[in-house]
Amino acid sequence: MTLAENSTRRIKLQVSLDLLNLEQALNLVERTQTCVDIVEVGTPLALREGISVITAIKNRFPALLVLADYKIIDGGFYEADMAFQAGADIVTVLGAAGDATIAGALEAAAGRGKQIMLDLLGLDFTEAKIAHLDGLGADYLCVHTALDDQRDGALPLTELEETCRILKQSRLAVAGGLNESNLPRIMPYHPAVVIVGGGITRHGDPGEAAARIRKIMDEFNG
Repeated sequence: MTLAENSTRRIKLQVSLDLLNLEQALNLVERTQTCVDIVEVGTPLALREGISVITAIKNRFPALLVLADYKIIDGGFYEADMAFQAGADIVTVLGAAGDATIAGALEAAAGRGKQIMLDLLGLDFTEAKIAHLDGLGADYLCVHTALDDQRDGALPLTELEETCRILKQSRLAVAGGLNESNLPRIMPYHPAVVIVGGGITRHGDPGEAAARIRKIMDEFNG
């Protein structure tokens, strides 16, 4: 998918709920729901609260999409289908997973009218690999700076440029250390989904932070 094609779509803001419990997560979504499009049940939250957290968030905020950040590496159909049954609209699968695992997750998504995001976290980033993943039929490919790599302020700009050039089918998502200050460096790549965690969740006023980020996104998308 070219930059021009990506730029014609409304960019979705995904808030990543990681280092929270269920009560905190629900409260934060309540404060940001007018600005966000996707609520991510982050891996730590999913591990802490269990699969019921997906159902709780979807039931409270049915108009928002819920993403289960399961980072599936095996058991693609079964793990994705469990998340979909619980109320998830999107499930993440690691791009490093085998093709059979990815195919299983895609089968589960197709059977329920849901979506799959392939997370490129930790992937041996080559043009051939990205082109191959793009051809598998996932809805999104996510360029992701790992949490443990964010301390030096690293942004995946080289990976974004390469991925934008390669993508023809999947849409681009970007995650990892994004906030109001560095987002303008990301937006020229016209991602379909911008994923923000601490830039919203650790802000003194999450609603205000989400609104400011939404404004930057809308200005680039306008």
